[in-house]
Amino acid sequence: MIPDLFSFSSLDFLNINYILTSMKTINLAKKIYDFPFDKIKDTVQKSLMKLGNKGSVSDVITHTTLPRHQVEAVLPALVQECRGQMKVGERGDILYYFPKGMANTQKGFMAQLKSLGQSILKGAAWVFTVLFKVWITVMVIGYFLLYVTLLVLALLAATAVSTANKNSSRRSDVGIFHLAGKILSWTIRLWVYSGMISPKAKKRKWLHESFYEFVFGVDRKDQQWAITEKQAIMAHIQKNKGVVTLEEVMALSGRNRERSNAFISTLLLEMDGEPMVSDQGALYYFFPGLLKSTVSTGTDPRALHSREELPFSRNPKSTNGWIVFFNSFNLLLGIYFTFFSLFPSPEADLAWFSYFVNEISFMVFGGADGVSWALGYIPLIYSILFFTIPVFRRMGEKAFNLKLKEQKSFMDLVDSTLSKPKGGIPTQINGKDTKRLVLEIAGDRTVDVELVENQEFYIIQNWSQEIKDLQKVREQVDPSQYSMGKTVFDSGE
Repeated sequence: MIPDLFSFSSLDFLNINYILTSMKTINLAKKIYDFPFDKIKDTVQKSLMKLGNKGSVSDVITHTTLPRHQVEAVLPALVQECRGQMKVGERGDILYYFPKGMANTQKGFMAQLKSLGQSILKGAAWVFTVLFKVWITVMVIGYFLLYVTLLVLALLAATAVSTANKNSSRRSDVGIFHLAGKILSWTIRLWVYSGMISPKAKKRKWLHESFYEFVFGVDRKDQQWAITEKQAIMAHIQKNKGVVTLEEVMALSGRNRERSNAFISTLLLEMDGEPMVSDQGALYYFFPGLLKSTVSTGTDPRALHSREELPFSRNPKSTNGWIVFFNSFNLLLGIYFTFFSLFPSPEADLAWFSYFVNEISFMVFGGADGVSWALGYIPLIYSILFFTIPVFRRMGEKAFNLKLKEQKSFMDLVDSTLSKPKGGIPTQINGKDTKRLVLEIAGDRTVDVELVENQEFYIIQNWSQEIKDLQKVREQVDPSQYSMGKTVFDSGE
């Protein structure tokens, strides 16, 4: 027999969640009640617009995943500013609706000025982001073109003073201009077309965005994923008559028991839920407020199983190949100029081509110091960073992808355990011992090892009975008791 993982009983756990006395919960409550009013108001306003300019508090909560207190705090301001009206159902629930739309008709001068300031700041941040991305591209392409120009000028100068035969010189001139034209043509094509159509998004991407993505990777969109995850779990609660268990959250999110407990505690506080115990002692959480919503979150809980692993980038391979080519070219020329800056050689020892490259560079950049910095140190350091950052970034992404795989495997294991409570869990899956995962699922329940058809299984005691008990709990919930009912008062009439 395997010893219990936790020393807390279900009743102890219930009391901890119900009283909410931990410092973490206190800090969370502070964040919920101390919030940016205007930002939340804008979010609620956009939500109501998407809901057809009407909705209850529960509708907005379901759509935005915002805490109830925040939604209830900003709705009266929206009613005043947008000439909203209210309907009251026979059970006392309020439906907010805006027959004139969500346009703000009562914004004062200061509010408009503040809104303008916020728009300017957002615009400035957007411009800075775009300029930063463009700067990365300009550095790589710009130095490439600069180096090519210097090389072509050096070749032309060398050809002009060459004592070789005229036919050979003439062929060299033609070859030089042909090479310069080809390089310029490739660059323009890459810049304008660049082949940057993401195979998944089917969306054309600007060149500077491809360079930025090569260096810094794909946006993980953790904040958006957190909203999606929350919406999916809320949708699961709605579909299951407002009832959810800790293990179901583990199956949906892939969180371990501790993190799932923290998520449930947050949801209890934000959505006015309450922990409860069934007749047989099974712990579950009930969210009657979510049953009052007339809309769905629109997020399928199964979507949580399909989060994609982070790719190196979503650029086409050809685009990444060109980016590597450009930066490698700059890196080699940066090494060249840095070497001759640190270890200058007499002119007599230089090859004829190197002599003309150096002479022209000295003329353009005003001496050795200018050449050292402009053509040596700066592009060399930049090119090294351009290649080094993606290497370290990818190491972190691989760790994230590995964690995501483990999370999905855990989700599948918990989901299988919930759907087949009698079958148990094999002690070995794909050659790996499942003991740690089973104990994580079981919590403070007792786990036994049983032999079934010459194969060992972990069996969680009383697990099947708890599942049946929770099914009875859900059967006893009547969602119609939590609907708004008939309208008994309408402020628009």
